[in-house]
Amino acid sequence: MHRIRLILLAVALLQTGSYALDYSARGYVRYSGIYQNPPESTGQEDQYDNLLTNRWNLRLYPAETVSLGLEISNRLMGGDGADQLRKIIQSGGMSAGLSPELTDRRLPYFNWERVWYDSDFLLLSSKIDRFWIDYTAGEWELQAGRQRIAWGTNLVWNPVDIFNPSSPFDFDNEEKPGADGARVIWYTSAVTKLEAAVTIPRDYHHPTGAIQWKGNISGYDLFVMAGKKGTDLTVGGAFAGSIKGAGFRGELLCAIPDSLGSATPAWTASVGGDYTFQNSIYLHSQLLYQSYGTIGNAGGLNSLTAYTEGWFSPARWSWFGQVSGELHPLVRGDLSTIVNPMDGSFYLAPTLSWSALTNLDIVLSGMIYEGGAETEFGSNSDMVLLRGKYTFEISD
Repeated sequence: MHRIRLILLAVALLQTGSYALDYSARGYVRYSGIYQNPPESTGQEDQYDNLLTNRWNLRLYPAETVSLGLEISNRLMGGDGADQLRKIIQSGGMSAGLSPELTDRRLPYFNWERVWYDSDFLLLSSKIDRFWIDYTAGEWELQAGRQRIAWGTNLVWNPVDIFNPSSPFDFDNEEKPGADGARVIWYTSAVTKLEAAVTIPRDYHHPTGAIQWKGNISGYDLFVMAGKKGTDLTVGGAFAGSIKGAGFRGELLCAIPDSLGSATPAWTASVGGDYTFQNSIYLHSQLLYQSYGTIGNAGGLNSLTAYTEGWFSPARWSWFGQVSGELHPLVRGDLSTIVNPMDGSFYLAPTLSWSALTNLDIVLSGMIYEGGAETEFGSNSDMVLLRGKYTFEISD
């Protein structure tokens, strides 16, 4: 926190001088009460946790062509989850259980997380999620530092997002992960661009680099990319457009991954669409295919393999569905699901959101898992979350 105060003090001093530095600061304070109910087969007890999160998103604009970003999150965890969070921080930011080699290949190069207070059931920590500088010159743009390089068009699974892929089950990271690296963009026209990016993980011997072209043909955004993720050669593409008012997106990635122990190409594809009716009802669906996924029960060793390799799912096929709408001008309901059609297990996430006051939202949500003991979702703990989130913004 002392670093944030120094930055804000420096901004204030600059504002009082002859040169006014443009800046903005926004963020939120969020409380989450979390209840977990493990399956009886695990023999584990129910778990109660309280998580208080404070986030700052800072921007400085020292010149028309230069901007700097710094985003910091502070977390205070109380309850049984403090021990789990402690293990994640000790492993560098991932769930415990992975070997150091695998962990170092999937984490950002810099370890910018610090624990301020640590006891059996209470933990206070801070983490720098973003720290970058952006420079533009005519048709060119350069960004370097910790950033999110969000390639892809789908809303849930993004096969072509090889730099910092995210999981739909990461309920506590709405900003999604970032990576340490650099990218350069050449805007060749109003609707086309060429982008090259490289990121360095903790294990700097296995960087990820790729180049992407974006264009527009007949109203459809088209993307073509090729590169290397660690030791894996990758080539793929994506598209986004609309059909009679409905959004339509798709992505395809082909890789020759050494991690699979074979030179056989591995295919990952995802296609989805969404539509909003005039009465505010929103529908969204997406289908995921992974050639290396199992067609049988996806729990146990299959699930562990998928997690350690960074796959979206251990299953060959997965389906996502969502329906949401306004129940009241200030209340919105949402129900989403992920289904593994191969082993019959599924996940349900009902959510009720209330805009209680200006900048204050209250959310009640659940995470319900169903399936047999050896299926993908059968051994996961059901969860109930009650959240309150207050957002703020400060600008010159």
